[in-house]
Amino acid sequence: MARTRADMMADHLEQLLQEAGGEVEIQRGALAARFGCAPSQVNYVLATRFTLAQGYVLESRPGAKGYIRIRLLRDGEWADMAAALLRQAGLGRDGAGVAQEEALNLLAALRRVGLITVREEALLSALVDRRVLRIALPERDRLRARMLQAALRALSLEAPGTAARGRETHGV
Repeated sequence: MARTRADMMADHLEQLLQEAGGEVEIQRGALAARFGCAPSQVNYVLATRFTLAQGYVLESRPGAKGYIRIRLLRDGEWADMAAALLRQAGLGRDGAGVAQEEALNLLAALRRVGLITVREEALLSALVDRRVLRIALPERDRLRARMLQAALRALSLEAPGTAARGRETHGV
């Protein structure tokens, strides 16, 4: 399968993050020039591949001397992440929903930071699958959002890597 420019750019940013210990500052114009694309394509990559649900925090400062800072969420930020993900999953927005891909990205990010185990990710992923939630859109996405909110509320009561209420953690 041919790799797209967006794939190559995302891989490059991932490598920079790994080399820099989880935080990197870039200039949108310089990155666009490196990959021979418009700055809007950089925006697309950042908006789709480096989201909070995927475990990243983006900060930006506009202007000619501006930058975009990409930072991996740190282990100690799990509670803030859970709260932000609850908001992103529609908390407080009447009728908001979550698409299946967003839900799966969110669950993968929770596993990466150690908030849920591989087994819990698999279980929750199965529960929010469209083949299980066999109702019409947009109600299916609304139900998925409510299910994720309930799971995240329950998970936000404990720190990653700890056992709570008799639940054992499994190697992640």
